Amino acid sequence: MDFIICGDLNGTLLNSRHNQHDRILKEFVKDYNLHQLDDDDHLHSFFHHNGKSTSKIDYILSSNSNLIHSIQTFSQDAINLSAHVPVKALLTLQADKQKQKKSSNFSNEVLHKTEWEKCVPAIYSEAVEKSLDQNKNRKVTTEDQTNNLIDAIKQAARKTIPTKTLKIRGPRLKVSQHAKKLLLTISKQKHRIWDLHGRKRGEDTCFLELKEAKRNINTQKYKQH
Repeated sequence: MDFIICGDLNGTLLNSRHNQHDRILKEFVKDYNLHQLDDDDHLHSFFHHNGKSTSKIDYILSSNSNLIHSIQTFSQDAINLSAHVPVKALLTLQADKQKQKKSSNFSNEVLHKTEWEKCVPAIYSEAVEKSLDQNKNRKVTTEDQTNNLIDAIKQAARKTIPTKTLKIRGPRLKVSQHAKKLLLTISKQKHRIWDLHGRKRGEDTCFLELKEAKRNINTQKYKQH
């Protein structure tokens, strides 16, 4: 089974650093013969808020070098409040086209949101370790180990992290790609800027720009409908 591992791995594969996290990560990559299609080693992905240290600890690794076509590490941006920058991969895989199910104009769908902010890391980690210990002494393949890890994470999340029920009702409007871009990009950026400026209302410039972005979204929705 081919697989891809990605995220903040808290260690670097660069030869310039050799702390405990780095050694563990390098041994893990070697043991499982993982491939790194590196875009550029000098492009770091982590920038400490103190401005004194940077590193490359965000990776996209694969068990098969043919799975990934290219990888891009983004540059820092003023609206990115995280200490990390995004890392994007272009895969060589193609998803099978499936016929979209016909749906009515109204939705009555129930969704569940995981409340990660209420997670207690120590209890979550203990639940993962307990689930993994059940298969610790078994001789299993790499595929079995991967499946066991996925199951352990899912079980720990179900047991230790509460969920919030969300119910969506009302008309289901088709939204164009342009509207989606407004919704996910412009409106989000305007909201973040407004938040950084103290969430002022009234005639505040940031607040007015946020209202205008939301108004444009609604306009596109109804045009598409």
